[in-house]
Amino acid sequence: MKEIKSWQETLTTGWARHPLWAFERHGSAHEIDCYYITDAEGAWTIRVSILETGQLSEYRISVHDRKTGETMEKAVQRHFHQSRYTLNETSGSEESVHFSCDEMRIAFIRKDSRRNLLFCAPDMLFPGKGKGLDARFILSQPDDLESLCTMRVRKNSRHSFLYERRLNCMSAQGTLRLGDSTYETKDLTAELLSIRGHQPQKNPRLSISCSTRVDGQMVGLDLTSGGESAVVIGNRLHKLPSVREENGRFTSSDGKLDIAFESTQSPEDRRDTAYGWCNGKLVLGDGTEVTIPRTPAFIVRSR
Repeated sequence: MKEIKSWQETLTTGWARHPLWAFERHGSAHEIDCYYITDAEGAWTIRVSILETGQLSEYRISVHDRKTGETMEKAVQRHFHQSRYTLNETSGSEESVHFSCDEMRIAFIRKDSRRNLLFCAPDMLFPGKGKGLDARFILSQPDDLESLCTMRVRKNSRHSFLYERRLNCMSAQGTLRLGDSTYETKDLTAELLSIRGHQPQKNPRLSISCSTRVDGQMVGLDLTSGGESAVVIGNRLHKLPSVREENGRFTSSDGKLDIAFESTQSPEDRRDTAYGWCNGKLVLGDGTEVTIPRTPAFIVRSR
């Protein structure tokens, strides 16, 4: 994938194992950083995200309970709002992003191999558990951890591109308060979905992500129907064949990949993220067979 220096250069569709992008920001473009943190037993997943389009900013915190199937969520929107969240010219190793209002506070801080997430929602209700959420997590990103980075471009429109980075296999620990209970958490897994640019495709795509341990190694799975797919094993990314999705099952035409997703949400829940469990098998390019045990996962529908 070519490095992007400016809007004047040709944008090339492709994929890479590390971030390569760098471009000047002209006009409005979608920018989103979305973190998913899951506890060791898979009982819950917390999503915290910041989205900016130039005209609209959205800040969202949600907690999904896999035991009850409920998702508690708080979202705040601001029109023509500028938080400290603007696209850097390069994917540097240090950044600080934050937003604060009466309903919530969010801060993303990255320095070297650590990412600090601090967020709270004082009025978020948890049935039977009280009110309020406070969280402080430290995410560790090994220097040699590879991730799936993709660029998609709409034909004959070099201004319409979409850059995505899907970063799996981060470990996390920290403090979490849900209502009346406070937890000192460790052995958490974390994923990051980072998007820059415009949406180049008309049809929505389904992507499934998970991180788990298999035979003592961290394994991160990212499958996208009609897009690029990969698995990270021991920090090394392995490209996978194209997959298709049907009724929550992701398969490849050569029969070397079969991953099933079981949702824990109500069928009436139409949010863009669906939470649940996945399991299955896949075969790498060298013939190695990898079994994915039942592990917490989530599906994202791009629009």
